[in-house]
Amino acid sequence: MTYLEKLPKTLIDDIRYGRCLPIVGSGFSRNAKVKEGRKAPPDWAGLASHLMIEGSTNGTKAVPHVCNQLEVISAFSERFGRVKLVEILHDLLWDGVSPGKVHDTFAKIPFDIVCTTNYDFLLEDAYRLQGVPYKPLLNETDLCMAIPKGYTSLLKMHGDLNHPDRLVLTEEDYDRFIDQNPLICTFLANQLMTKTPLFLGYSVDDANFRQIWQVIKTRLGKLSRRGYRIAVNDSDATISSFRRRGITVINLEDNNYELAYSGLFSELEKLVSEDARNNLSNLNIDLAAALKEDNNKIVVFAIPIRLLAFYKELVFPLLSKVGYVPVAFQELTAALGSFNANLYTLVDRCSAIIVDEEAEERFLVFGFGIRKLRENTVLMIRIPDSKRDDLPGTKFLNRPLNPYSGDAAETILFLTQFEEWLRALTPVEVHKPAASDLVVQFLGAWSKALGAIGSRYEPMPVSVMLRRAEHDKLITSDEMTELLRISRLRNSVAHSSEENLNPKPLSDALEFLIRLERKLSKEKK
Repeated sequence: MTYLEKLPKTLIDDIRYGRCLPIVGSGFSRNAKVKEGRKAPPDWAGLASHLMIEGSTNGTKAVPHVCNQLEVISAFSERFGRVKLVEILHDLLWDGVSPGKVHDTFAKIPFDIVCTTNYDFLLEDAYRLQGVPYKPLLNETDLCMAIPKGYTSLLKMHGDLNHPDRLVLTEEDYDRFIDQNPLICTFLANQLMTKTPLFLGYSVDDANFRQIWQVIKTRLGKLSRRGYRIAVNDSDATISSFRRRGITVINLEDNNYELAYSGLFSELEKLVSEDARNNLSNLNIDLAAALKEDNNKIVVFAIPIRLLAFYKELVFPLLSKVGYVPVAFQELTAALGSFNANLYTLVDRCSAIIVDEEAEERFLVFGFGIRKLRENTVLMIRIPDSKRDDLPGTKFLNRPLNPYSGDAAETILFLTQFEEWLRALTPVEVHKPAASDLVVQFLGAWSKALGAIGSRYEPMPVSVMLRRAEHDKLITSDEMTELLRISRLRNSVAHSSEENLNPKPLSDALEFLIRLERKLSKEKK
């Protein structure tokens, strides 16, 4: 039996379709890797036990052993000061501690939001190592900022070690939390109403969470969502305690906590990835075929909207000609299913990532590029005068600021250099359209003619621009017809080798484009 078979189908579906809220507690951090001689980060009970020892004097404990864990921590803070308490947390949770297999496999599952009460940075480090962009949410002001698509929001309900003033540690902190953080509580309550909570290493001893959870159950009654806890060999008493709170315990019944959790997460990641491949296959036939193969011929682009037509008309054909399938980030919005899952899967299946420095999604897509980091697989296309060259494992290429309306020679140089990079990416021979003087002149004249028209308008696709120019009588209907024919010729050139080119149509088109560009330039003056 697989680990996944232990989960009810309803919970699996909620995870697959982005309707699940993982809630990660201190028990999860016990799976971290530690340096030799160090102990694993303690859970809540382990922290209280450690403070009992730290606070002892001549064999006398800081507080009586009969006190509960929160009282132990609160008493230690009162006796030795909050600074000393935070210093001990630093030593236990930070120094010499890094994500383990459980964290790494969890970070590959595309949740759009994760809630944690942990003070450490193991989740952040795991997301960073997996190349998954994330956004910590610690303060109420963080909630008003829009989270870009593809990011994982990390709600750190009790703060973290970088913000000692936000840490919820003592009885006083817990007593004041809801009054001081009403928006965070409202945000969490909304998530609990719309998503199925999944507790991981979490004991539900948190008084603030229990209060929010109880309010939801009381107000919504039978319409409140059932919660689930993934556990390893929970006792009958523990299972009963969770059941009374409306939380079903799923016991993995394995003697190895790390093996059980990482095994389950790996199976979930594989299932979500299969769903995403099916969803992406509906975008176009070429992508569907590429997703079925093992040779990874997909190239992911982050492109500014104003240059989408330029890349699709001049750059994409160069990739298609040698068997690659280019996919623009914007196309993902048309795919069904979880956006995060689709993006994760596409990046894992791609051969290369190309990021235009002007694209809004550059940080997101480049962040995923960390997963690649093989030589020549991540390309950053810079704008003129850009100084960015400090990204490890990344190739850089400069492009014209305005490829349509600028100097045609710069555009041709950019395309030639792009093809050189492409040749380094693949062993397949790339035919070089610029190898023929006639082709170079034709492409240059085409770019200059489009630039002469485009200088009158805001950036737009070429076909739309030409129709606009005809409507405005900038070009005649005969010139429009000829430009559409030349556009098809230009696409044919991009997909043909030099020996298969017919020079006569190129010569005729070149003469027409030169005459048109001169006419338009003269009229503008």
